[in-house]
Amino acid sequence: MKNKVLLLDGGGTQTLPIAKSLYKKGHEVHIFFEHKLNYGSVTRYAYKKIQTYSVKNEAEYMPYLKDYIAKNEIDVLIPMSDPTAEFLSKHKESLTALVRYVAPDYETFMKGYDKNLLMNVCREHGFPHPRTFDMQTTEISSIPDSMFPAILKPNLTTGGRGMKILNSREELELVYENNVAEYGQCHLQEYVAPGGQQLKVELFVDEKQNLIASSVMHKIRFYPVSGGSSCFNVTISDDSLVKICHEVLVKISWVGFADFDLIEDPKDGIKKIMEINPRVPACLKSAVDSGIDYGNLIVDASMG
Repeated sequence: MKNKVLLLDGGGTQTLPIAKSLYKKGHEVHIFFEHKLNYGSVTRYAYKKIQTYSVKNEAEYMPYLKDYIAKNEIDVLIPMSDPTAEFLSKHKESLTALVRYVAPDYETFMKGYDKNLLMNVCREHGFPHPRTFDMQTTEISSIPDSMFPAILKPNLTTGGRGMKILNSREELELVYENNVAEYGQCHLQEYVAPGGQQLKVELFVDEKQNLIASSVMHKIRFYPVSGGSSCFNVTISDDSLVKICHEVLVKISWVGFADFDLIEDPKDGIKKIMEINPRVPACLKSAVDSGIDYGNLIVDASMG
């Protein structure tokens, strides 16, 4: 069945394999993008490409989106970025009256997207994760010396923004208040030294948290070289990681797509959960080329 699918915030490289796979299945692909040099603005697989307001400007973005959905008879929305994934979750009740998409309820969304809340879930249920202190409930003076070196991380961030490697409580005291003022509430996490594998686990689960599809990637090369966004990946098989990450999603009642980042700790060999990205990642092409057609899975699940 042909559907009209709108990709929101199609600026990243993940837009290209999603648009291509949807086009090849006969769907009519529409793309919102912010800047004319975004990837989504140049793909040959889109029926319409529209430069729009930023989703962060909800007062203008929401009425524009609703009007576009109505005038173009859009069937399905798929977010391509963290802000649009959060937007769809936050406004799920009102938007699903107009269009179809798969997204967790907002409370569930934040349990996965907020890095500190996710670490709380991992701690409570015994999922592998780096030792973490919630700085809203922890006095700096109570943090043991053994915690350092550590990373101060904003609870809500992407691309490493606001993350700082610290070697002592004194360094933490110097930067903490300014970091919170600029990036919002933070948590302190043990520093996982370089040397272990960096991995991604992508999962798609249905409304009952049944696992529909999964893929695992080993990040061979990334930028910056100390750890960051991947620029060369290889797909691998690791059922144990898929099982752990699926169990996390079940515990928080997640639905739809989730992308886990994990790092292998060289001191104990444990692959530890670092974060959940609530949308398809920039490196999705590796999974798509290996045979996992996430774009059409999302459309099929959205349409029921």
